[in-house]
Amino acid sequence: MPDGFGAGSLTPEAVSALPSALHDAIVDAYANALAPAFWYLVPLSVLGFIVAFFMREVTLSKTAGLVAARNGTDGDGTGA
Repeated sequence: MPDGFGAGSLTPEAVSALPSALHDAIVDAYANALAPAFWYLVPLSVLGFIVAFFMREVTLSKTAGLVAARNGTDGDGTGA
């Protein structure tokens, strides 16, 4: 690709240097794409919080995994 047309070439400086019509089109495209994305994420985050709130707590092992495996226990001192 020629210089200025790579994947990371759409920097704020590059957009500022564009002609006015193209600059406005790119800014409007970003603005119109970001707002709906945030509105779709709000209910998903609320749903995620509700699911996480009702998950049951699982007690973690008191012994590191490799130590428990070497000793033949499941982490709480009992056999596997």
